[in-house]
Formats: sequence, C-alpha cells, structure tokens
Amino acid sequence: MKTPLSLSVCLALLVACGARRIPGTEIEDNDDTRAILKVMEQYRAALEARDAQGVLKLLSDSFKDEGGSSKMEDRMDLATLQKKLPSELAKVEDVKLDLSVRKIEIFSETIDSFQYPDCPGHPVWREPDEWLGSPAARRFGLQLVANQPRSRLHSQLDVGAHSQSVKIAGREPVRMHPADAAARGLGVGDVVRIFNDRGACLAGLAVDDAVRSGVAQLSTGAWYDPDPANPSFCRHGNPNVLTADRPSSTLSQGCTGQLSLVEIEPYRGIPPELSVTRPPATA
Repeated sequence: MKTPLSLSVCLALLVACGARRIPGTEIEDNDDTRAILKVMEQYRAALEARDAQGVLKLLSDSFKDEGGSSKMEDRMDLATLQKKLPSELAKVEDVKLDLSVRKIEIFSETIDSFQYPDCPGHPVWREPDEWLGSPAARRFGLQLVANQPRSRLHSQLDVGAHSQSVKIAGREPVRMHPADAAARGLGVGDVVRIFNDRGACLAGLAVDDAVRSGVAQLSTGAWYDPDPANPSFCRHGNPNVLTADRPSSTLSQGCTGQLSLVEIEPYRGIPPELSVTRPPATA
C-alpha cells in the first residue's frame, strides 16, 4: 500500500519591515521561527521514516485530540497514541510528506485606526482579568466555565421536565474533576456553594474526569432564585451572580460572562427551599 501524504503548513506571523528573512521564504528569521521550522522538519523526517518514537517525542505530555468528534472512543491522549501509533505506522509502506511554508499577515487598517488601547489592528493575546495564572487564583482556585446548557435553550423552559431531569437536589449541576472534588471533601450529589467576591450560588455536584483539573463547569440559564436577605446569593445555581459585567473589548463589547474565578465548598446545613419553581404568591 502506498500512501502519498501532502501537508501545507502556514505560519501566521507578523513581519516587520526590514527584518531578516529565512532564505527562500518571507518568514522573519528569529529564534522562534527557527524553532518552529526545526520541529516541522523533525516531524517530516520521523513520519517518512515511519519512526513512531520520533513522532511521539515531539508531542506534549498534555496532548489531546478529539478527532472532530464528541464520542468518548474518538478521544486521543498521549498514552493512547503511544499504544496505537507504532502499529498504525507499521501498516504504511511508503510516506511522502511535503511541507510548504507561507507567510500570512493578519491586519486591519480600519481597526488599527480606532486606536483602542485594548484592540490593535492585529491579533494579540491579552492576559485575562481572571484566569488561573492571575494573582486572584490564590484565593479562588477554580476557573468557572458558564457555557450554554444542553437541557434547554439559554434559560427557556428551565422549569420544564427535561431541564428539571438533569438537576441535582433541585439545583443546577456543577461538574468538577474528581481530584478537585476530593481535595475539597466533596462527593457526587452534594449541594455545594460556589462563590467569589461578587456573589455565591448553590449547585448540585457532578464529578466528571472529562472536566480539566482546575476547571468547574456550570451552565448558564438556571432561573435566578435570590435569597430575600441577600440578592447576590442564588439558591438555584445561576452563574450571573459570579460573573463580571464587563465587555470583552472596547471594539466588540462582547459578553465575558462565561469565565470567572471561583472557589467551591460544601454547603453546611439544610439547603434553603427553592421558590423559583413555584407560582408567585398572590394577594
């Protein structure tokens, strides 16, 4: 079996005028680009030699690949690849890998003309206000991800049977890695308190090793059920009491509510009764 394999690799680099170029390319010649090209060449040589160990040594210990699928059996980590790659490469009789290097400039004169300090005309990485690398993580050691729910559309029909079927102890479920839960003395089905300096909410705990360590996942959209004496405390599990009300940038004004730093602890005492699932009181 002959398997021709062609790969076109594009390096997205911003190239300053007058900078030295790697011979035969439009790529700026510096330590970073040389290191990238070196790894590319090592990969090409290892693959053409069907050298599984040569390929594997280029991978990070945290390597993960979901293969474009949501199925658990399609997920690949380094340990799985170490088992599969040698036998898969052994099936291939001939490999030819062509690497071509291109320069891509990503720049907008229009955006640059706005002169926004937090949004230049080219892509940049800005340190988030709240992430596990910030000083606040010493007090709040979990990155909360408040994504869209699977059991409803936003908050619509949260009191419906399907949305209610995934609740834990009547609260919105929060998912944590087993190690994070164990370190905090938490178990499956516990009612927990999620909190930071902005507020707190209750949730039911689901332990899931598919969640990255250091991350807690609490879907948005649980109907807000505030404590009458403390509106910043939601008894039902709405993450809006935890997230900051600020735009993602001066340009986009997008929502940043999906991410914030929190801590999670067991809820002590009898969980308060929910009112949001009942009709409002009438005179």
